[in-house]
Amino acid sequence: MEVLPNDVAQYIFTFIGFWSELTEMRLVCRYFKRTITQQSITGLVVYTSNIRLLSIKKITDRLMYLKCINLRLTELPALPSDTYLECHRNQLATLPDLPLNTRLYCSNNRLTELPNLPNNVELDCSNNRLTELPNLPNNTKLYCSNNRLTELPNLPNNITLQCSDNRLTELPNLPNNIYLSCSNNQLTTLPDLPNNKHLECHNNLLTTLPDIPNNTHLYCPDNQLTSLPDLPNNTILCCSYNQLTSLPDLPNSTELYCSNNQLTHLPDIPNNIYLYCSYNQLTHIPYIPNNICLSCSNNQLTRLPDLPNNIYLNCSNNQLTP
Repeated sequence: MEVLPNDVAQYIFTFIGFWSELTEMRLVCRYFKRTITQQSITGLVVYTSNIRLLSIKKITDRLMYLKCINLRLTELPALPSDTYLECHRNQLATLPDLPLNTRLYCSNNRLTELPNLPNNVELDCSNNRLTELPNLPNNTKLYCSNNRLTELPNLPNNITLQCSDNRLTELPNLPNNIYLSCSNNQLTTLPDLPNNKHLECHNNLLTTLPDIPNNTHLYCPDNQLTSLPDLPNNTILCCSYNQLTSLPDLPNSTELYCSNNQLTHLPDIPNNIYLYCSYNQLTHIPYIPNNICLSCSNNQLTRLPDLPNNIYLNCSNNQLTP
C-alpha cells in the first residue's frame, strides 16, 4: 500500500470531503482505501454512507478532527485524542468518552446523556432527548435547545447560551454571558446579566427583567412584564404581548415592536425606522423623522405626527379625523 507524505496525509479530510461530491464513487472508494489506514491522518470528513464505522475505527488513534453528518450512525468508536467531533443528524443514543474534547457538535440525534467533558469549551447538543448535562466548568458556548432539561450546570465562563424549548424554571449565574436565548421555557426570573448584549426570552413567565445596561437586542414578547429596565444602548426591542404601561427611553432604537400592551404613550425614539405599536391605548405618536414604517392600528389616536414621504402606514381603527 502506498504511503503518503505527512504533509499530504494530514489534510486528507479536505480531499475526501471534496471528492465525495463527485459521481465517480468508485474513484472515491479506491482513493479512500489507499489512505484510510495511514496513522498520519489527523482529520476526516465523511459525506457518504458508503464509509462505515469499521473504516473510521482504523484511523482513530491520532484523529483530531471527525465530521460525520447524516450517516445513520448508531455508535462511534473511541476517540481518546479527539478535539473536534461533529456528528449531527445521526441515530446516536450514546457517545464514547471524550476526555480531551474541546468542541462537540452532536445535535439531532437520540442522546439521553452525554459523557464527561472536563475540557469542553463549545457544545452543541440541541434536538436530542437530554434530561441533564454533565459539568461544564470551562464552557464558553452551549447550545442545548429542544431537549428535556429542567436545569443547567454551573456555567461561569459562558458567553453564548441557547437553551430554548426545554423545561427550565431557572438559570445558573451567567456573569460573562453576552448572548442568551432561553425562550419557550417556564422561567419566572433571570439571573444578573451585566454583560449581556443579546437576549431572547419570549414565551416564559417573566414579570421583570434584570438590569441589562449593555443590551442592544432584546426580544421578550409573550411574558407577563409590567415594566422594562433602562435600555440606553438598545437598538432593537420586541416586547409585544405583555402588560406594559410604559417604556424606558430608547435613544438608539431603530426597531420597536410593542404591540398588544397597555401603553398610553411612547418615549422619544428619534432614530426609529420601524415602529409597530398596534393594540395599545395610545392617544398620540411622537415625531419620528427617520421613520419608514408605522403600524399603529387599534389605539385611541386622534391625530398623527408629521410623516416622511413614502412611509408604510397602518393606522386603522383609531379616532382620526381629517
